[in-house]
Amino acid sequence: ACDSGTLSTTCTVSTSQTMTNNEVISGTGNLTVASGGVLTTAAGETFGINMTGGASTILIQSGGTITGNLSGAISTTFTVDSGGSINVDGRGFAAQAGTGAGSNTNDGGGGHGGSGGSGGGVIYGSTTTPTTFGSGGGRSTCGNCNNGPAGPGGGAVKINTSGTLTIIGILSANGGAGTSGAQSSGGGGAGGSIYLVAGTLT
Repeated sequence: ACDSGTLSTTCTVSTSQTMTNNEVISGTGNLTVASGGVLTTAAGETFGINMTGGASTILIQSGGTITGNLSGAISTTFTVDSGGSINVDGRGFAAQAGTGAGSNTNDGGGGHGGSGGSGGGVIYGSTTTPTTFGSGGGRSTCGNCNNGPAGPGGGAVKINTSGTLTIIGILSANGGAGTSGAQSSGGGGAGGSIYLVAGTLT
C-alpha cells in the first residue's frame, strides 16, 4: 500500500489503490493518505487498517480520501484533516438489493436504521454497534413504466482508536438518490453505518 516509507515507520499513500475484499493493511508505524491518495474497494466489499504501534497514527490529509468500506481501522490516534475525507456514499448494497431493499411495486426507498418510504424496506442492523450496509431502493418493473433507476445503499465505516479521533474533514455513508424517469423516480438507497470508538472525539 505504501507509495513511500514502510508500515513499520510511516507509510504514505499518494496514488489511487484498490484493496481486495477483506484485505488488511497492517503494521506498527503510521499510515498517511496524502493529497491524491485514495484507498478504495468495490461497492459491497470491505478492507481493514490495523496499525498496532504504541503511538501509531492514521492521518488523512487534505486531498486524500478513503472511499472503500472500512471493516475496522485501529490505531492510537486517527485524524481526518480539513479537505480530507472518508466517503462511502452508495458503497453498500446495490439498487434493488439488500435485507431492506425497497419495494419494486412502489419505487420504495431502501430500509436500514429506519423503514424506507413509499412501501420501502424493513429496519435491520444495530443502533449501538452499527456495521451493516444500507439497502438499495426499489424500482417498478412494469413493462412500460419507464421509471428512473433506484439508488444504492450507503457503505460502512468502523474506526477504533485508543487515543484521540479528530474529524475536521468529511465522514459520510449516505445512500444514493433514485433517478427521475419519464413517469417516476426509482427509490433512494438507505444510509449505511458509521461506528466510532475513541478515547477522545474532537
